[in-house]
This record gives sequence, C-alpha cells and structure tokens, in this order.
Amino acid sequence: MFIIKHQLSVIAAYGDMLSVYPNSLLRVLDQAFTFVTRHSNANDMVEIHANIEIRSKASATLIKLGCSMPDVLLSIYDGIASSINNLITNGKVALKEKARLLEFLLTICHCSKAPLEWKIAIFNTIVVPVVAEWNSVKTAGILTSTATFMDEVGITALNSYGTLLMVGFSNKSIHE
Repeated sequence: MFIIKHQLSVIAAYGDMLSVYPNSLLRVLDQAFTFVTRHSNANDMVEIHANIEIRSKASATLIKLGCSMPDVLLSIYDGIASSINNLITNGKVALKEKARLLEFLLTICHCSKAPLEWKIAIFNTIVVPVVAEWNSVKTAGILTSTATFMDEVGITALNSYGTLLMVGFSNKSIHE
C-alpha cells in the first residue's frame, strides 16, 4: 500500500515532466485509474480502509493533474474520456469514484485555455448523461420510499459495516 501511495505522490509531483510526453501520460493516467478502481476481497478492516484511502488519493491526484496541466490533458482528452467511460460503463467504480472521475474531466475542461465553444461541448458530454440518469425511471424508483433510498445510497450497508466494526473491536479487546 505504501508503494502505491508513493507512486501517486510521484505522479502528482512530476506531472509537468510527464506533460512533455502526452502519449506516456495517458499510460500513467491509466495506472492511476487502476488505483481508483482498486477493490479488496478481504474482510480485513485495515486492508479495506487502506484501499479506500488509495482510491481517494488516486482521485485527488487526478484532479491535481487536471488543475496543473489542463491544456496538455486536453490534447489527449478523447483517450482519457474513453478510459473513464469504460470504467463507468463496466461498473468498475463506486458512485464516489465516478463523481471524482467526472470531476477530473470537468477540471480539465474548466481549467484549460480552450475556446468557450469547446468547453461547452465537453461540459455537455459530461453533465448531460448525469442529468439524464437523475431523470431516469430507475432514479424515480429509488426515491419512492425512504428504505429504497437508504439502500441505494449505502446507509443500510454502512449500518451493517458499523455493526461489523463494533463486533471486530469487541473481539479484539477479548483476545488482548
């Protein structure tokens, strides 16, 4: 886990140097995307929390890159957007990571020196599908009851996780 965190720090620190080779930059971003989608099959709470931290740090690193070199990233935007759309379409990202990846795309768009027409077009390709999703029949179904909404946003799972965490703490104190 330490190595991954270090790699993400290096990516953020040397972003300007990576901008010299945009094709290599896309490969580096693909690696960061794998960190964003990293999941653990373990039941170990420490590993689960470490994976959550890595996903969060990877997302933050991408957004930092979007702020620091938007015009370079705009030159390979189609490849970036394609990679992100594949991750989202294949269901490899949780809702939080999906939002952060879309934020990365919006950051590139907003911070770039692209003409306003380009920015509007890029903005629409990101935001219109999200608005359509919110207006979908599925979303309306989620909002029909409090229980359905709580399940969908993860409150029920979080409650189960909290119970599991409390059991883990109580078992730990018994064995020590």
